[in-house]
Amino acid sequence: RNLGKMLSPKKTEKAGLLEAEERNILPSQHFRDTIDEVRKAISQGILPTLIQQGSSGSYFCKDTSGNIVGVFKPKDEEPYGDFNPKWGKWLQRLLCRCCFGRSCLLTNVGYISESSASVVCRTLGWDIVPETEVVRLSAPVFNYNFLKRSVRQRLRLDQFPPKTGSFQLFVNGYEGARQALPRMMDSSSSNIHYTDWKRFHEQFEKLVVLDYLTRKTDRGMDNW
Repeated sequence: RNLGKMLSPKKTEKAGLLEAEERNILPSQHFRDTIDEVRKAISQGILPTLIQQGSSGSYFCKDTSGNIVGVFKPKDEEPYGDFNPKWGKWLQRLLCRCCFGRSCLLTNVGYISESSASVVCRTLGWDIVPETEVVRLSAPVFNYNFLKRSVRQRLRLDQFPPKTGSFQLFVNGYEGARQALPRMMDSSSSNIHYTDWKRFHEQFEKLVVLDYLTRKTDRGMDNW
């Protein structure tokens, strides 16, 4: 009887939440407030915008002031998803299926990998991945089935079905590796102090370890 009480669902759930809070793996209040702000902005007509770079459907999400606050990547718009708006991967899937995908990865779970990388990073106490969680968002700019979209427009239904995907907080004051590294490597114009180089080297090593732990295989100059 005592063992049954100890393992009751309510106590187990509460213990799990307390442990998650101690490990800092629950969404922060700032993250929850940001998601609420994005949903409010969408309801006011301030819609996400499709990011042209990359091979999947990724969207800059904005707050009610029009500022970019996060990046949303829907599950069904991933590189090999059914509603990927980038035609390159769709053609690869259709015409060259023998060379399709990476055998070490499960398809359509990239959104989970995105959020898990953030959890692993926070668990290790590293500050190299912006907070990322799995959320559900709805916006008419997302890529929906053409027939369903036409029916909803004909019926004048403004609300589209929510999509599951990863949402990563946007960070300001940074630039991509493609822009920063050439300048850093140019000894004639670089005035980076030795301690800054050492810190960069340490952060880069952490990034490599994190990619290995989370099986990230598409790291390139455009995504760090």
